Amino acid sequence: MNVQDILDVLSSSDIILEITVIVLIQEPRRQALRAIAQLTGGYTLYINEALGKDFRRYSYYFQKGEQMVKKWDNAPHWPNLNPHPAGKLSYLKHFYPDMFF
Repeated sequence: MNVQDILDVLSSSDIILEITVIVLIQEPRRQALRAIAQLTGGYTLYINEALGKDFRRYSYYFQKGEQMVKKWDNAPHWPNLNPHPAGKLSYLKHFYPDMFF
């Protein structure tokens, strides 16, 4: 996977109305994408990806208006918890139960 693959999938989706690319880096050793996609129904998807030979950092925020609906990321959470869940989880999905779609 690379950042162009992500842009291609977004561009071919019927629910994406518009994509604004804020940062796009495509170099041999690293890639990065920061973009905002406007979706049907008043939803917005915020995309942050950074890829390299030995790493991948990402976060996706899904909102309706100013209200957060869902968030996915692989940032380290609860670093003081023993054992740290990052050893078992490659990502964390945050739910915001007050929002339904």
